Amino acid sequence: MPFFSGKSGNEKVISIYESSHNFEGYISQGFYRYYEECYDYYLFIADDLILNPVITQNNIIKILECDQNTAYIKQLELLTMKKKLNHIPFTEFFFYKGRVMHWSEAPDDLNDHGWYIKETEDCLQNTRFLKVSQFIMSREEAVKYCLSKGISEKEIRDSKTDYPRFLSFSDLVVVPKKFIREFSNLCGVYAAANLHVEVAIPTALFYSCDKVKTENEIGWFGKQNHKEDERIVDWESLEKSFEPKHLFTHPIKLSKITKGGGS
Repeated sequence: MPFFSGKSGNEKVISIYESSHNFEGYISQGFYRYYEECYDYYLFIADDLILNPVITQNNIIKILECDQNTAYIKQLELLTMKKKLNHIPFTEFFFYKGRVMHWSEAPDDLNDHGWYIKETEDCLQNTRFLKVSQFIMSREEAVKYCLSKGISEKEIRDSKTDYPRFLSFSDLVVVPKKFIREFSNLCGVYAAANLHVEVAIPTALFYSCDKVKTENEIGWFGKQNHKEDERIVDWESLEKSFEPKHLFTHPIKLSKITKGGGS
């Protein structure tokens, strides 16, 4: 929980200091509080996402088709210039504080956040990502790794990014024990680089785990409605809204749910 001041009786709540746009920072900052050698898998689930009630701790790994070498995330696609996140090469747009902006809208303190205007192209570059290069594999190593995982040279070339990165809805992620330290470490590096969560987490997952299962592979699909939060007002309605192979509902407002219904 961001900026939570721990009190007696709340030992299970981990205090972190990070923006929700960089949710990956929660994972790295909380690592030594949630990590235990006895756990086989680590599930990260956002507070506005509800899993299908048929899913339990006993069957979720089977449903998501994970194993000791296989992680899970909704999808995994190479970030390209048409995805308006961070700096978009050869355009005048960038992603800043949760929204896409034109460089002319840039706030006066932009440089304080690791951005600068590249005058020759009238666009912005995120320098913070470049400054963490000592903590991650080089671009050459990253490209080689991508090629070994089936990403084509053309896809990498067409992405036009300074480093191969990936994009995914990241509010439900499963990481096997053997990869959790490397995954958490990369999440911390990407948080320091100010990468948006839906770039940082899939990228960290791709580079830290041997295999990654996605929604299309397992046949269970999440229901997403980003235009308006789900207006579910009681637990019974919530449970009835789930159909077979319906993995989760997102987003919901827990504050709107009452025990017996109503508004």
